[in-house]
Amino acid sequence: MQAEIDKAVETGKLTPEAGRALAGLRPSTYCLHKSWGFGQIVEVNLLLNQVVIDFKTKKGHTMQPQYAAESLTPLPNDHILVRKVTETEQIKTLARENPAELVRIVLKSYQGKATQDQIAQALAGEIFNEAEFKKWWDTTKKILKKDGHIALPGKKTEPLILREEAVSHTDELLAAFENARQTKAQITALDQILKHASEFAAEVLGKVVAAADSLAQKNRRLNTAQALELILLRDELAEAARLPRGCESLTLHDVLREEERRLHEILAEVAANRQRRILAAFPRAFGDDLWVEKLLGLIARSNARVVAEGMRILEEQGKVSEVRRELERWISDHTISGEVLTWLCKERSGAFADLVDARVLSAILSVLERDQLNEVKRSNKLHDILLEDRELIPDMLANAEPEVVRDTIRKIMLSGVFEELNK
Repeated sequence: MQAEIDKAVETGKLTPEAGRALAGLRPSTYCLHKSWGFGQIVEVNLLLNQVVIDFKTKKGHTMQPQYAAESLTPLPNDHILVRKVTETEQIKTLARENPAELVRIVLKSYQGKATQDQIAQALAGEIFNEAEFKKWWDTTKKILKKDGHIALPGKKTEPLILREEAVSHTDELLAAFENARQTKAQITALDQILKHASEFAAEVLGKVVAAADSLAQKNRRLNTAQALELILLRDELAEAARLPRGCESLTLHDVLREEERRLHEILAEVAANRQRRILAAFPRAFGDDLWVEKLLGLIARSNARVVAEGMRILEEQGKVSEVRRELERWISDHTISGEVLTWLCKERSGAFADLVDARVLSAILSVLERDQLNEVKRSNKLHDILLEDRELIPDMLANAEPEVVRDTIRKIMLSGVFEELNK
């Protein structure tokens, strides 16, 4: 075959590059095509100027030698795509008995790195269907964390990377924290350490807690939201390690008191899963006499998530009467925010159901018209809830006098907030 290739190159039927590539595409060789995928060379016939390939979905497909050389990638016999066809039962056994080794084989087949989706595709068909792979992968990930030869990514779309030497999972997590340069990356690394805190010695966690405390102090003025997250992570890690408390350079309660006026801005930048812990600290930060007032003041200026979490905490602490009194005041003087109105409408079957009346509908219209007049670009949740919740307006007008109903509907029909078809 090589003599025929050399002759084709000499006569100009093949370029030298194509000749070298075609030499690796001998009959029985497995190969890969970008469009048709995995296949096997059946015949190379330079006399007829064709290469015959059996693809999975296209048996006996022919290509001109030049195009075949340019578009086909030969696969070695130890490539996972080849082995799952030629050694199907052995690979299935490996998947059951030594999943970490199977993942290493896949990664070696793809130059040492591959995403979860690429691994799934490599093992699809002969080894796993989609549901089987998902179940197998959930178990395999836990094994890989202990194995140490494979670096697991933080995101599903990032690749797993094969290492030359094993690294313990705890060392890997510590290295990610120590090598992180941006505060956001440091927070992510600390979060991972917290999730696997049981794997660490208390002494090691103590050093991590001290580092987190130092970072929180450093970011106190630069980025208060990130400082709050660092404080929370520091405290959770200290609790996980059962470390003595009281030596912190900065506490959550200090920041809440010092930044009271800016808390609505700061909390908007804090990860949603940590906002509740910050709000739950209000009683200790401001004391029994002031915490309800302070939290209600924050709720009045905050986004929807803080409103929902804050109201839930107040209800859990038995402060329904105080919340009711403040809601009535906000509704009466039309200072109630769109976020609080949205929460009130969604929670109208709860403790404050009787407050959702014609006055609330009037307040909603005022907020929507004010935002439109001031060209405020905010979420359309308040607008949409009126249109999508078919029971909301009837509920709000159920006990209203006929004249109030007529006046309210007149306002809706005259308002520029709603499109004509929606009216």
